[in-house]
Amino acid sequence: MSDKLIQDLSLKLGYRENPHILEKSTENCRLLSLKQNSMTSSIGEIAKVVICIDLAASIIGISFDTNTALKICGLKKSNYANYRRIIQKLIGGTSSVGVPELCLQLGLPAHVQEAAIEELPKYLKFIQRNATDSSNPQYAAVVLYGVARSRKIKVSKVAFCNTCSLKKDQWKILEDSWHQYRQEREKKSTAMDVDVQEESKDVTENLKRPGKAEEIEDYEVWKQRILTRAYNDVVEN
Repeated sequence: MSDKLIQDLSLKLGYRENPHILEKSTENCRLLSLKQNSMTSSIGEIAKVVICIDLAASIIGISFDTNTALKICGLKKSNYANYRRIIQKLIGGTSSVGVPELCLQLGLPAHVQEAAIEELPKYLKFIQRNATDSSNPQYAAVVLYGVARSRKIKVSKVAFCNTCSLKKDQWKILEDSWHQYRQEREKKSTAMDVDVQEESKDVTENLKRPGKAEEIEDYEVWKQRILTRAYNDVVEN
């Protein structure tokens, strides 16, 4: 697995100027080269590198384009997922089920994965108020579910429950916490909009006060003088 191959495939997967993903992907590939066994003999070289990049993206916490990865590897989704588990186990990558893993298993698009990855830390910060174990993968699942629903993408609640080994009443508790989180976010957003409107109103009123019009007029005169001088310099030269 050459450095050039890692760089080329990283570019194809959309990581043009990200030294972190390149560094972690290279590290994963080197670990895999040292730990390869009979289980990896059937995995092609390109697939190995792509999966190492996938795992690097998962560890760093950035989105990964699974559809492009499948096209590059020429693999079915089920085979790719199986190879990914094998390599992940060998190189000691994160074994918890996170947003990228759930997107892969449930066939959700990259833009949903990206939005869920961005939303997850905010949601975890919210639930930590209740001294919850935020490392549990069920929280990644409910964030992904909520983001997908907000984007009008059909998702199966049963599929999410099965993936995370949750019962219906457990999932209901998660959904309730997600709705509470969203309500709080919306309240903060509304309050922020009101503050912006008030600030804009204050600025407008200040401009209407005596003396402000003269300041604006003086600026316009100054600007015209500078433009005229620049034009004359160009004509003279």
